[in-house]
Amino acid sequence: MQVADLYATDADIEYYKMPALIDDKGYFPEYKALFVYRSDLLTRFPDLREALHALESRISAEDMIAMNGRAKLHDVPEEEVVVDFIGRTLGKQMALVRENHMDKLVRVWITLAS
Repeated sequence: MQVADLYATDADIEYYKMPALIDDKGYFPEYKALFVYRSDLLTRFPDLREALHALESRISAEDMIAMNGRAKLHDVPEEEVVVDFIGRTLGKQMALVRENHMDKLVRVWITLAS
């Protein structure tokens, strides 16, 4: 038997067609993603709150595995993966612009809110 240590949305799950074991005893805590941002961010960008809420519960484990696979295994830039996902999921079309990480994040969320 071969065993690999993976996280639930690892790109290798799909790539290697690896079956993931089910934690039917609830031994491991459930993974929940959350947004972490500076306390003044919503003051500076008030439309950001609505944009963040638009993504709540919209990214399934299968979606995340596929997105991680595109970025890690197929060398697609993460920004492109995100823009494609948002376009498919929320119907929001965005232009991909190269920026620093914070500028990019704020621009994407504000675009979602509009």
